[in-house]
Amino acid sequence: MLPSAQQCLGAFAAQLRRHTALTDADADMIHSLPAWITIAEAHQDYRATTSIWIVAKGTVGRFAESLDGGRQITGLYCAGDVFGLSAIMIPDVTQAFEVIERSWLCVLPVSALVQVLACSRVQTRSEPKGNGGSKAYG
Repeated sequence: MLPSAQQCLGAFAAQLRRHTALTDADADMIHSLPAWITIAEAHQDYRATTSIWIVAKGTVGRFAESLDGGRQITGLYCAGDVFGLSAIMIPDVTQAFEVIERSWLCVLPVSALVQVLACSRVQTRSEPKGNGGSKAYG
């Protein structure tokens, strides 16, 4: 049985919790984001600027073209892997990838995750105390 979009988001939140100070509330917000599963056929090229992708099943690759015209694998993503996160920081750059085998991909709009990150920063950032009310950072 294939995972649902919500199961993919739950796994994504669990990965983030292992590497960040993600709170339960943050994880709940990520789990409730609008996302969907799409079936991508083998050997299809995709270009995206506004999505983060979670591989539910299958294999996806990122490629670059060398100076002599050859293709180089620059990334290989299997079930559970997340790619396209750079779109959060560089939204105007097109992310290109190719589906290696028929794959089920969870698509998460970058704008939805950016909103959660903005809320998370507001809820979890604390201002330094003391120093006559001045901030310790710029």
